[in-house]
Amino acid sequence: MMGVNQGNNHDDWRRPKDWSDAVHVGDIFLKIRGFVGPRDEKQIQSQFSSVGVKDQNELPPRSPKDSFSKAVLPLSSDVRFRRKCVTVFNGVRFGRILELMDAFAGLVAYRYVLNPAQISPSPFVLVTALVDRIVTRYGHGKNCVAAISANEDIFLSGFVSWVGKSSIEILVDVWQNDSLVTDAAFVFVSRDPVGLGPTPVNPLKIESPEDQHYFSKGAANTEMRKRFEENNLFRTLPNKEESELLHRQFLASVESRVFRGETDNRLVAARGGIYARDTQSENVMICHPEDKNLNNKIFGGRMMRQAFEHAWGVAMLHWYSPPRGRPRLVCIDDIWFRKPQLYPREQVKQRDHSSLWTLQIYHGCSR
Repeated sequence: MMGVNQGNNHDDWRRPKDWSDAVHVGDIFLKIRGFVGPRDEKQIQSQFSSVGVKDQNELPPRSPKDSFSKAVLPLSSDVRFRRKCVTVFNGVRFGRILELMDAFAGLVAYRYVLNPAQISPSPFVLVTALVDRIVTRYGHGKNCVAAISANEDIFLSGFVSWVGKSSIEILVDVWQNDSLVTDAAFVFVSRDPVGLGPTPVNPLKIESPEDQHYFSKGAANTEMRKRFEENNLFRTLPNKEESELLHRQFLASVESRVFRGETDNRLVAARGGIYARDTQSENVMICHPEDKNLNNKIFGGRMMRQAFEHAWGVAMLHWYSPPRGRPRLVCIDDIWFRKPQLYPREQVKQRDHSSLWTLQIYHGCSR
């Protein structure tokens, strides 16, 4: 849908120089637990009933710097984590990075929200709603970096950039060797654990022109998401440009003898092509208690990692039929959490000479 990455001119406070106080990624959930405490569903409902608020004005404003957080994935020294993050090609599993980014964004969100009436733990229930388009910066051009090294530490930094009534946008940056590898905008929503409706979060306090810049960007991103929802294919027909593109793709991907006046009118894949149905793959995601988040729901980061790695496998099916070398990640399109989702299904949707897109469909089911 959109690229919301905020460019390369990062403010000094957004580009940390000192990582000595960064949280080990393995301790992120422990840090979040420090905000929310150990709790089951009844405890969550009890806490919310006692200190939950109905009006955003009842909560104190918070600034972006109140939420600023840092984390480190010490690949250079932590053998256990390096083993979990390395691919068979000795690269870094981006699906694992995506999973860690989601957990880290949750830490930033919980660090931001504050209800003075709370004693402890936090009454807020925050969940990932969506992740905007993620573009990697691999390559050799301007503002590009080499592929992520599996032998160098990876650092994450993030802060709250925009706040609505019940939603929070968090910008997460991923660094290696002082270079920005990728960044992403995560949107979290605050939910009423009793009725599961939206609940207010702290308003954002703008303290500098930089704060205003990111807030304006976040507001623009929100408007773009609304327009995308209004124009998605489940609600509107493809426009003329989209229909023409689809027709060109169709003509380029098949050889039809009937076009040449022959009687055999079967459509066959063009030379070097592969049918989309031959790349279709399904996977069942078995979830266990270790996969739940602190709100006793399935951890969204795990689903994102599983979906990404499944899509990577589908891309490999396409790339090796016939062999074309190894695909390279360029971007991940928007990720939306609409309902409980456990059955990913993927197939190659579109391809040009250097890129391909995979269609990811989730079939909702009960938890």
